[in-house]
Amino acid sequence: MKNHYKFWIILSFLLVFTAGVFSGILLDKYALNKDNKDFRDRSDDRRKRPGPFPMVDDLTRILDLSAEQKEKLQDIFDNNEERLKAMGKEYHERFSALRTQFLDEIKSILDEDQIKKFDAMIEEHIAKMKKEYESRRKRTSSQQSEKGEDR
Repeated sequence: MKNHYKFWIILSFLLVFTAGVFSGILLDKYALNKDNKDFRDRSDDRRKRPGPFPMVDDLTRILDLSAEQKEKLQDIFDNNEERLKAMGKEYHERFSALRTQFLDEIKSILDEDQIKKFDAMIEEHIAKMKKEYESRRKRTSSQQSEKGEDR
């Protein structure tokens, strides 16, 4: 009778192993295959994007610009940078106003104790986000310093 149990145990191990092999094959063929974009991580597409637009010195060299053209091009870049900063500032101001309005609307339906708990939740969330940001920043700076040492 003990041999009967050994047979079923061995058979079940073989079945599990066979199922694992077939699952691995199917996973490789359909989910991990680089040609099948449905299952692939979309973040890979970001790495294939071209680098930043050429700057003034690059354009001057590539297009063989005169000194006057280079100066005008630099002015264009400077003006564009100012417009982008203004747009970013406006965006942050509008976003901040919307966030404040959103929080005020939530607080309007809460009682005093709930508001205190809600404020504590928000402060905890902000602290968590700051900690995560610092962690990412340290990790990024250490990775960049390692890349610099490898060169």
